[in-house]
Amino acid sequence: TLDSLEGSFFPRISLSGGGLVVRQKGRTDVPPLLTIKHFEIRASLREVMQRPRHVSEVRLQGLEVTIPPGDDDHRDPNRNDSDASEDDRPLHQVVIDRFEAPDTVLTLIPRKAHKPPKIFAIHHLVMESVGRGYTIPYIAVLTNPKPEGQIEASGTFGPWDVVHPARTPVSGKYTFAN
Repeated sequence: TLDSLEGSFFPRISLSGGGLVVRQKGRTDVPPLLTIKHFEIRASLREVMQRPRHVSEVRLQGLEVTIPPGDDDHRDPNRNDSDASEDDRPLHQVVIDRFEAPDTVLTLIPRKAHKPPKIFAIHHLVMESVGRGYTIPYIAVLTNPKPEGQIEASGTFGPWDVVHPARTPVSGKYTFAN
């Protein structure tokens, strides 16, 4: 769902909006996968017409990401994991050159219902060459919930696992302080 959207297409493409909520498979019985208070997207018409299509910059404010537990034990035997990638094929043709999401909140829901979620405050997050099916370089500064401390990290994220977000690979190097 989307609360607001504004845009202009000349001299550059510029879109902004707010109140974006993305739910996993439309489910309302679990927290949304993504919520975004405000977003800004900038691109040139020439970049959007190329293959792959390029978006110069995406900046998100108030991004909240909630990752449900991995559901390896609860797989749907009738679902083929490749189905999602086939449905989303047009997204393979879009690359975001620079993605920024300061003050993001990442919540990891544990598999065991009695355990509290792990909540990470990500103060600084920059990714480059973001695209569906891509391994994405990132730089992040975040607060680790337990043991509490500050993490500065860089590495790669993805490709995003559409069917099982908890399985998305993340690798890199980090320093832990304070």
